[in-house]
Amino acid sequence: MVSEQLQTISPLLLAKNKEHVEGSICLDSLSRLKDILSDTTGQAQYSFSFEIDVNDICVIKTRIVANVILKCQRCLKPISINIEKNSILGIFSNSDELEALADNYEPLQLDEEVVSLDMLIEDELLLAIPIAPLHNDDECENSLYLANKNIKESPFSVLEKLKID
Repeated sequence: MVSEQLQTISPLLLAKNKEHVEGSICLDSLSRLKDILSDTTGQAQYSFSFEIDVNDICVIKTRIVANVILKCQRCLKPISINIEKNSILGIFSNSDELEALADNYEPLQLDEEVVSLDMLIEDELLLAIPIAPLHNDDECENSLYLANKNIKESPFSVLEKLKID
C-alpha cells in the first residue's frame, strides 16, 4: 500500500494482515523536526512492514531515508546529513509486554489502538540525527578551530617553564 494521505495507522490490525506501508512525507510538515533543521525543504521516504512474531508481539520493521540540512556546531554553516535508519519496533502496552520484547526490538509503547504515522516517522528521524553535526575538518569554515588545531604545542610546555635547572 502506498499512501501520502495516511494520518493514523492501527499497527495491530496492519500486523495481523501483514501489511506494508510506504511513501514520502515533506520535512516541513514535521513540527518537532522543523525546529532543528536549517532548511525544511525535501522529503523523507519511509517504508513500514507490519507483522506478528512467534511470541505474538506486534513488530514494525521501519526504513526511513532522508537528507536533512543542519547547522555545523563549529562554524554554524549548513551541513547536509544523509539519514538511512532501519529499526525493528516491538509494540507493548504494559510492563509485562515490555519485558517479553526480544533484545533486538526497539520498544514502542502503544497507549491507543492507533498511532500517528507522522509522529512515528518524526521520532525515527529525531533518533537518527547526530547530536552535534560537524563538517569534516577540511570542509569546516571555522578559522579559530582550524588555527587552534594547527598549533602543535606540547601539553607539557607549562611544566617546562616551571622546571628548575
